[in-house]
Amino acid sequence: MRTSLLAALAVLLAPALALAAGAAPTNEEHPGEVALLQDSANWTYKHFPTNLRLYVFDDDKPNESKCYKGCSAMWPPLFARDNPKPMGDWTLVKRTDGGAQWAYKKRPVYVHYHDSVEQPTGNGAEGGKWHFLE
Repeated sequence: MRTSLLAALAVLLAPALALAAGAAPTNEEHPGEVALLQDSANWTYKHFPTNLRLYVFDDDKPNESKCYKGCSAMWPPLFARDNPKPMGDWTLVKRTDGGAQWAYKKRPVYVHYHDSVEQPTGNGAEGGKWHFLE
């Protein structure tokens, strides 16, 4: 329990520590389900607490998800929980299957079912329609 608590604190504090070092990106607002982490020299948004990379889908329209049924089984939406409020570039998209999904710069956000922390495999999938959230 203590190890997992320490790991969670490290994930949450990483952006603040990097900011103190002057290396953080200019926009680091993010909802509670998302952590802004540094991978080598790059900053990436990841799902918290799993640390899986986040994706956007080219077939989506601004503030509208086109990923339902089989698509959402492979690409689970980043659902908003616990009475969320938009912040900065992070907004909420109402899904036709219920619930609210986070969107970044009006693009609905997802994780990839087959990803692992060590091997995110969805970037460029399905003919290049899926991309890492940058």
